[in-house]
Amino acid sequence: METSAVVVMLCVSFVAVFGNVRKKDLNRGMNELSESDYLQELPPKAKTAEKIHRFFLGGCAASIHPLWYARDKSNTRKKRLVKSRNSYYDVAFLIDASGSIKEKDFYNGIKALNILITKAKISTKYAVITFSEKGDIKSFFMWPPSKIRAVLKTTEYQGFRTNTQDALRKCRQGLFMNSSSGARRGSYKRVLIVTDGRSNIKNELTLYRAAKLKNYHIEIFVLAVGKYIQGIDELAELATSKQWHLFRVETMEGLIEVVKMIPPNRIRTKVVIT
Repeated sequence: METSAVVVMLCVSFVAVFGNVRKKDLNRGMNELSESDYLQELPPKAKTAEKIHRFFLGGCAASIHPLWYARDKSNTRKKRLVKSRNSYYDVAFLIDASGSIKEKDFYNGIKALNILITKAKISTKYAVITFSEKGDIKSFFMWPPSKIRAVLKTTEYQGFRTNTQDALRKCRQGLFMNSSSGARRGSYKRVLIVTDGRSNIKNELTLYRAAKLKNYHIEIFVLAVGKYIQGIDELAELATSKQWHLFRVETMEGLIEVVKMIPPNRIRTKVVIT
C-alpha cells in the first residue's frame, strides 16, 4: 500500500510539473505570436501620418531623439522646444528597388518620398541609396531639397534580389563616415528604409550592419510596406525602436495618402549648409 501511494504521489507530481511547463511554453508561444501580430498590424493612415510627423520629421520636441526624451524628464518644455527648433537633420533614404516590389509600386514610393520632403524642415539635407542586387549611392547629402527631389525623379527600378546589408554598409561608409559626403557636424543623423520585407543576400549581415550605424548614434527608421510582411521581425530589429521608428502601411499608394495627411513643418530654423 505504501509503495502504491508513493507511486501515485510521484505520478501526480510529474503531471503537475509537466503541466506547468507546458502551460509556460504555451503562454510563451502566445506572447510571441501576439508580438508578431502586433508588428503586422496596419494602423489607421491618420495615426501613421501623425507618427511620421512627430518622430521622423521633427514635429515635436520628443522627435529630437524619442528614446532620450522618454528617459529625461528634467528639462523644461521650453528648453526642449528651443532645442527642437534649432536642430537640423541629415537624412539618408534607403529605397528597396528589388523584384518583390512591383515597378509601379516602386515609383509610387518615389512619389511619396518627394511629397514627404515638402513636409520636412527646409534645413534638412538628404542622400539617396537604392538597393536590389547591391546597394547603389544615387547622391550624397544635398541641399536645397529641390535637388534631391530631382534625383529621386530620375531614380530607376531594378527588380532583382534584396541586398539590404550592402545598402546599410554603403550608408555608413559612403555617406555618414565620408567627410566628402556633405554630412554636417552637429546634425541629427537619420536613415529611412523603405522596403516590403526580408533581405535575401548575405542576410546574416543585415542586423550587424544596422548595429554599426546605431553605434554612431544614427537613428534607423523603417517604412514597412505590405498587408502581411514576410520578415517583419527583421525589419523591427533594423529599426532603432519598434515603438517610434517602425511605420506600417499596406501599399505604396497608401503611403502617398499617408504623407499627404502630414502637415507642413512651420518651425523657423537656421539653415546650416556645411
